[in-house]
Amino acid sequence: MEKTSAGEKFYRGLSWLLAIAVAGTIFYFSSQKGTDSTRSSTAVTSLFYMALHGGKELTDLILLELLDVIVRAVAHVVEYMIFSFSVGLLSSSYRIRGQIRSFYMVFAGFVLSVADEALQTFVPGRYGDLSDIVADTMGASFVAFLFYVTWKKRNGKLHAEKGSGRRAFMRIAVDDIGEAAALDRIMEYAADKNGRHFIVTPNADHIIQLEKDEAFLAAYKDADLIVPDGTPLLWIAASTGHPMKERVTGADLFEKVCRRAAEEKRSVFFLGGFREAAERASKAMAKKYHGLKIAGAVSPDPGFDTDETKTEELITAINSSKPDILLFCIGAPRSEIFLHCYRERMHFGVALPFGTAIDFAAGEVKRAPLWMQKTGMEWFYRFLQEPGRLFRRYFIEDIQIFRLVLKYRRMLIAGEGAEAQTDGASKEGKADGHADRG
Repeated sequence: MEKTSAGEKFYRGLSWLLAIAVAGTIFYFSSQKGTDSTRSSTAVTSLFYMALHGGKELTDLILLELLDVIVRAVAHVVEYMIFSFSVGLLSSSYRIRGQIRSFYMVFAGFVLSVADEALQTFVPGRYGDLSDIVADTMGASFVAFLFYVTWKKRNGKLHAEKGSGRRAFMRIAVDDIGEAAALDRIMEYAADKNGRHFIVTPNADHIIQLEKDEAFLAAYKDADLIVPDGTPLLWIAASTGHPMKERVTGADLFEKVCRRAAEEKRSVFFLGGFREAAERASKAMAKKYHGLKIAGAVSPDPGFDTDETKTEELITAINSSKPDILLFCIGAPRSEIFLHCYRERMHFGVALPFGTAIDFAAGEVKRAPLWMQKTGMEWFYRFLQEPGRLFRRYFIEDIQIFRLVLKYRRMLIAGEGAEAQTDGASKEGKADGHADRG
């Protein structure tokens, strides 16, 4: 648990005081009537001019008005740079740094600017200006960028000194291993025909759903391997002092699993996707990786998992081929919950709920360019492909991940986690209760 020293409390108090003082100053000037605001800014502009010209007064009204516009714009940006700086200090006082700190700095500046401009619409002689919001947010973003660059230089090699293995992360545990190690683990599971192993790949959306979906959480606790798919999870881990090795995505593992399966003569069952996408994906992988054994390919009807007859038909289809690897791609949390509920009735070595991986392989959905994947912008590329379906998820629901950082801040910083299992306890529990799952 986090222990706060007297010095940290004092630093935190000063940070709060600065942030409140800057915000209060901004709102004070915004609440001035139009004539009063003009008089104040003109006085500041005149004093500024006189300071630069040895006390000489500015008598050119046109020049005064022009300088006043410039001074107002600069003042706007500087105010929000100072506010962003105070939020950065405040985040640091709570031991949150890196990308998450920078997000808080930009977001807080944006929210304050919107509130500031909204206030001005109710003040006589004043009006809200969208261009001011843009300028204010840019000022906040510039300071946030400087904070991030400074942190990155100091902590670029931090992970080399950290351990690895299973670790707590909010309500779950995450296996902090690289992609190569994860792939080896999957192929080990595939060799265990009656193992019925399955892995999960958490992202920001999963973490948010796990807060309220107990069935989804139960599936996660039952998983044999949990690797971080979402870039925000790596940002959170690094920003709270416990960085992870790397992002391990289901989409990246998908083809690598198929390649290894072809080399090791393991059978693969493709399940998921739209409009026979599973069959197209299986053919594409068989063509690309010669010798790949296709155990089956099914794109189930929507709602199959709520229809007992269709569920039984699907289980029968899987069991008739007893695949070494079951690619189960119908989306979260349906894939994970289905596997958790029915895995003991199915025969496979390892099940991989890899989201839209089958649609990627079938050409139904195009994946983001590599540079967007590496910079954490893959979500935006997906949004551009399906804005109507994904707007709420990305811009309303997933933004809650930053609220959860604050909720679990103490646990994350201490390397603890609510209801998370340790590596040893998890393995022991699986060994003792393997026959009782379902």
